[in-house]
Amino acid sequence: METNSNELYINFVSDGAASAHGFSLIFEEVRVACGDTISLTDQLNSATIMSPNYPAAYPHNVDCVWIITVPAAESVQVEFDENFNVEQHTNKLLHSSKKEYYTSKVKECGNDSMQLYAVAKSILFENKEIELPSCANDLELANKFGEYFHAKIQTIRTNLEDLLEQNNQQSDALRADLQFTGYTLQEFHPASDQLCNL
Repeated sequence: METNSNELYINFVSDGAASAHGFSLIFEEVRVACGDTISLTDQLNSATIMSPNYPAAYPHNVDCVWIITVPAAESVQVEFDENFNVEQHTNKLLHSSKKEYYTSKVKECGNDSMQLYAVAKSILFENKEIELPSCANDLELANKFGEYFHAKIQTIRTNLEDLLEQNNQQSDALRADLQFTGYTLQEFHPASDQLCNL
């Protein structure tokens, strides 16, 4: 038997008629299975994902990852319903981990790392001149931040590659972060212990 929540209530009652050997129960914590890989197509163009036990409260210490893929020429739009309700600190941790991840990636760049790091500092809200769309919550802000950051860095790398090709120079210096520019923020998932140690 497995419960549908993080609580189990057991009530044993005996009467005065007789007694028996009784019973022994073995119980253990079971990790909640969640997350999935979802591939959308022209025929299947939408899907719904839910947190464990929804609409009831999700249990402690779950780590759910949903990987959503769409055809190459498409993008993914996510809509949260009016019941979207998660712990406030989760959004802040996720935002913080994204900032640290992208900052570290920029620092690992090649010969033009100082230029990229200067751009990254402004994108990471350390410069008030950067304007991002106003958002209703931290999670939405973090996602928009990541999309903007990824697009900005991708543009820089493309421009630098074009410039090097025009001048017949080698682009070896750019190889360190080419993989980084090929991944969108939605595919970045920090490990649980990384989030906990922020």
